[in-house]
Amino acid sequence: MGCASSIHISDRVVYHSGKESEDSHSPQQTNTTQHQGNPASGLPLKPPSCKTTLTEVQFGPMKLFKDPLQVLLVFAKEDSQSNGFCCACDKASYRCSVARTPESALECFSEKHHDLVIIDHRHSRQFDAEALCRSIRAVSAAENTVIVAVVKRPDREEASVMPLINAGFNRRYVENANVMACYNELLQLEHGEVRAQFKLRACNAIFTALEQSQDAIEITSENQVIQYVNPAYESIMGYQRGELLGKEIIEVPKSEKNKPDLLETINSCILKGKEWQGIYYAKKKNGDNVQQNVKITPVIGQGGKIRHYVSINRPLNDNNKSDKSCERVQAESQTDIQSSRHKDRRKGSLDVRSTTSRGSDGSSQRRHSSMARIHSMTIEAPITKVINIINAAQESSPMPVAEALDRVLEILRTTELYSPQLGTKDEDPHTNDLVGGLMTGNGDEESVKSVLTSPENRILVKRMLIKCADISNPCRPLELCIEWAGRISEEYFAQTDEEKRQGLPVVMPVFDRNTCSIPKSQISFIDYFITDMFDAWDAFADLPNLMQHLDNNFKYWKGLDERKLHSLRPPPE
Repeated sequence: MGCASSIHISDRVVYHSGKESEDSHSPQQTNTTQHQGNPASGLPLKPPSCKTTLTEVQFGPMKLFKDPLQVLLVFAKEDSQSNGFCCACDKASYRCSVARTPESALECFSEKHHDLVIIDHRHSRQFDAEALCRSIRAVSAAENTVIVAVVKRPDREEASVMPLINAGFNRRYVENANVMACYNELLQLEHGEVRAQFKLRACNAIFTALEQSQDAIEITSENQVIQYVNPAYESIMGYQRGELLGKEIIEVPKSEKNKPDLLETINSCILKGKEWQGIYYAKKKNGDNVQQNVKITPVIGQGGKIRHYVSINRPLNDNNKSDKSCERVQAESQTDIQSSRHKDRRKGSLDVRSTTSRGSDGSSQRRHSSMARIHSMTIEAPITKVINIINAAQESSPMPVAEALDRVLEILRTTELYSPQLGTKDEDPHTNDLVGGLMTGNGDEESVKSVLTSPENRILVKRMLIKCADISNPCRPLELCIEWAGRISEEYFAQTDEEKRQGLPVVMPVFDRNTCSIPKSQISFIDYFITDMFDAWDAFADLPNLMQHLDNNFKYWKGLDERKLHSLRPPPE
């Protein structure tokens, strides 16, 4: 007679029997059922005393947690070999299920998705082990399951394992009913194939992240053969994945807008195992060029050799903040080149002779030039200009530097100097005098009055004045500049010393008294913050003395740096 499928439990071993006749049940299995009771089919069964212990598995930067190993034993009848594996599972605290028929094995596997399946391949008359393996492999959940064939001990010649491999088996186990032999085999499987397949399952999460990323991602082999592109790459570049996979990078059309030696520069960098990041023009399938922020990372594999290259490409379009910032900085640079009387000290020193020797006529003429420049340009606070420069610098910076600059930008944007809520008082005599002084000039007063008397621009002038006053040390007379540079450096040195003493993160590692070059720190400060800001302020207020001091101080620090000195002053002769 037929009967409903049932599940029987004995300690950690769960017995599954499919729809078959009662006569087909082994006496031992029937006895077990009667002793333990017959729980309802489909309920998850686990002895109450068995506590679940998760195993921590490190997979690259991912930390995974694995449940106890689940094993499915498929043996048509109970014998010493099946008992050996059952005892070994119990010894290793694995969850074990036993199936007697192919039907019950498939039903059990579909329900529990075991990590390891061990199939008896010794008795072909009872069931076809290879056909059962193929059936299990056909289940979608079996992609990362390890399947082992238990084979007879060979009498004469060793048989080929290719039929087993073709059927879907991962490996074979030559029959040995010794419990320790079975136990050792299970341990090797768990820490070998089973754990490797567990990590491969985790790759599904990684591929999901790649597929959902809005950045175009391309993975190539060590020979730069394309192995993967994500949907964002297809969308941006216009190619279908099948058109690219298997092609070499050199087969994909390149944009003519890149510098001739750019590809050579990129290859020389990544072939050494170094990361490359910068701006690159790519050519779409339709022939259009797209400017991208590209980051190419070599992936080191077996033997310490490069096995893959991962390229992350982010288009620079009108909606991209960095691209807008870059355009603004470029536009400002053109304005500065055409109208500023002072050269950028990063490209050459300032000739101040005409500034110091001019008389009242020269001052008046310069005032007219400044007023014309003010009238023709959009007034922008110096701190805003600094923020734009940092934004532009992010585009060609490595990721850690770009992230650090993000934090700098966040600090700058939350300061009172940047906040549009900074108040203004019309009765402020200093501000009124300043604005009045900025507008003095023959014939130009009315033309710029509308610019400088609006509330927004009055606030802007205040911000410029406050910020320039705050960081004006490089514009002091040389002796005062040296004194204050020493005091500020000592303050930073003391902070670094205290952070090290207390084991705290070092906020400014460059200000380590053992390694810091004070001249270099002053040159960088003048280059990246002072020069552009005071050139702009000088265009407003005509400050020849301050600009003279700035040039003298820059030359002083530059001279010390060229002599490889790290101190405030040169050594005594």
